[in-house]
Amino acid sequence: MDAPWTRRAALRAVGGTVVGATAVAGAAGVKAQDDATASLAASIRTVGGQVAVPDGTFAVSGETGGVVDEVGIVVVGEDGGRSLTVTPVTDRTFETEVTVGSVGEGRVSASVISEGADGHLGDGSNPAWIGGGDGGDSLEAYLNTLPSDLTGDQVRVRLLGETVEEARSDDIMSTSVFRHRQAETVVENVYPAGEEASGINPVPVGSTVVVEGMTNRWFDGNAVTVAFNDPGGTTVSEAQVTEWDADGRWRTTLTTPADAVPATYTIRVSDGESGDVVAFFVEGTATATASPTRTRTQTATPTRTPVQSGGDDGFPAAEAVAAVGVGAVTFGAGLWWWSRGGGEGSSSRGSDRSTPERIRDDDGGMKESAGVPGPEPDVDRRRSVVDVGVDADDGTDAAITPALSSATDRTAAGSGPPERIPRAPDVRVDYAALTEEEPIGGGGNADVSKATLPTPTGDVTLAIKRPRMQGTLHTDAVERLMEEAETWDKIDDHDHVVGVVDYGASPVPWIAMEYMDAGHLGERAGDLPFEQARWTAVALAKGVRHAHRRGVAHLDLKPANVLFRSVDGAWDVPKVADWGLSKHLLEHSASVEGLSPEYAAPEQFDDSYGPADDLTDVYQLGAVLYELFTGRPPFEGKPAKAMHRVLHEAPTPPSEVADVPAELDDVLLTALAKGKRDRYESVLYLRDALRDLRD
Repeated sequence: MDAPWTRRAALRAVGGTVVGATAVAGAAGVKAQDDATASLAASIRTVGGQVAVPDGTFAVSGETGGVVDEVGIVVVGEDGGRSLTVTPVTDRTFETEVTVGSVGEGRVSASVISEGADGHLGDGSNPAWIGGGDGGDSLEAYLNTLPSDLTGDQVRVRLLGETVEEARSDDIMSTSVFRHRQAETVVENVYPAGEEASGINPVPVGSTVVVEGMTNRWFDGNAVTVAFNDPGGTTVSEAQVTEWDADGRWRTTLTTPADAVPATYTIRVSDGESGDVVAFFVEGTATATASPTRTRTQTATPTRTPVQSGGDDGFPAAEAVAAVGVGAVTFGAGLWWWSRGGGEGSSSRGSDRSTPERIRDDDGGMKESAGVPGPEPDVDRRRSVVDVGVDADDGTDAAITPALSSATDRTAAGSGPPERIPRAPDVRVDYAALTEEEPIGGGGNADVSKATLPTPTGDVTLAIKRPRMQGTLHTDAVERLMEEAETWDKIDDHDHVVGVVDYGASPVPWIAMEYMDAGHLGERAGDLPFEQARWTAVALAKGVRHAHRRGVAHLDLKPANVLFRSVDGAWDVPKVADWGLSKHLLEHSASVEGLSPEYAAPEQFDDSYGPADDLTDVYQLGAVLYELFTGRPPFEGKPAKAMHRVLHEAPTPPSEVADVPAELDDVLLTALAKGKRDRYESVLYLRDALRDLRD
């Protein structure tokens, strides 16, 4: 008679919102009554939760209990593509590099599976073994016999059903999710050595310049070239970076020539497949001070539009410094930005210096951009393939300004973006010392009040969020609010995410937040001038993108969750609130409770569209921006009616609803596509499309 088994599975939910996780360790074990033990602890290593397409490589390592001599690693893509790698176990450990293979771009899962102590998979029928077996019962043969039209989620469900979840199975599995996407290397920060700053800052002549950035390229066999170019395009300093951390963050230093002429210079980076260009000002004195930003955890994660390159040096197209007939737009202390969007109808802003740069043509070759004819790149509307955004998308907006008609327009009171974005106060909160003044909002199971905190330097106004008190305060409500606080606190170091000041669980759970004094988006939707609405939209996309890079999707974006903070003499600053609820929404995905149907994505009502993830945020942000520009959501009606329209009707083009440019139609309707594959691949590309719009 077989010995009874006690099983505990370590399974990570596939299809969750953790987009940026770099590794997931799982451990599980089975134990027979005779004390024979099997176990599995596995770690999957990527670069910042991503695997770049040119590399297609990630690493897997772990330990077993000693009763198996091999483990399998099953890779499954969104499109149902799959591959299997079998690696031997030596002295109870295993370590290997795995290639993604033919799996397409998008969300990918990697499952490490062990046969356990019984020596076979599942109940011993197909699949019976990882590495082989009589009658073609190997795991590879099983995967090959699955129908080719299955989605990734369907493949994963079948694999679980035939292994770990099968009756009497003692199989053990550990699964991680990452993104398979195009190469991306960007610059985050430029500042003088010795300063503590983020963003793109002016530097003095003759100084050492710190350049920091991010990449998703694999650790081995790749390098990032960083070039410091003068106004004429000549490289005056260069460095090569060959090491970066687990999140893909890299750092190097360059030297500003002692005889440099004060002007706008550029830094170009390339990994051979993608790159970035940023512009900054070299000042004539050694007194430049980088603009500090409040950083409570990590520096905010800026992003640039990735630029695909096919040249020998791999540098991106940079019409920002090589366009003909375009004028530079300046803002602040020597901070400049401009961008070029590929495709018909795009516009450029930048220096009037004519420095030839190379742009990839349709055949993958290179052509000169300054006066040399050639076919324009074929730009997918969902992805900015040849678009260089020279900006400070790093959690600060100091270098970002729309194309205003004159310097007077930019400096007039309330007519442009603020030079500095106000942040949450950096104070510790003594809950007992709070003086509550008035309720200011609420929703779901929580209420928000305005409160005053006395401090040695004066009173500080805060917003305090607490669970709604309805008789007994249940444990799940306490845990949910604390989980929200912890998640939110990890991503609030960005200009367009409402800041968390402090939080605690006594005497009741509470979150102290930055006080937003200028209302929410729903109160001003449809009333903003187009340029201000466009700037607001770009800002929101940046905030959401920042959260995605930290591994958090919102899943409940709506106008009431976009709050504004006033700034004297400038436009009000938008920030996204109510982060950290995504775990609860995923766990209750079969219910629409708590969702606003007018802004919910199809996959939140019908799982045939796939799981809710970061692309759900692309849709929801599109719905919020639709209302921002037009004054109404894309779909209206009572909840059941709105849900039906989300699933079965196409939204009316925005230009038919409000006085907005027709070019906005394609941008928002792409974000609002019902199928996730038809939307922008990332909120990054929605941001870039919004930037390219002109009134």
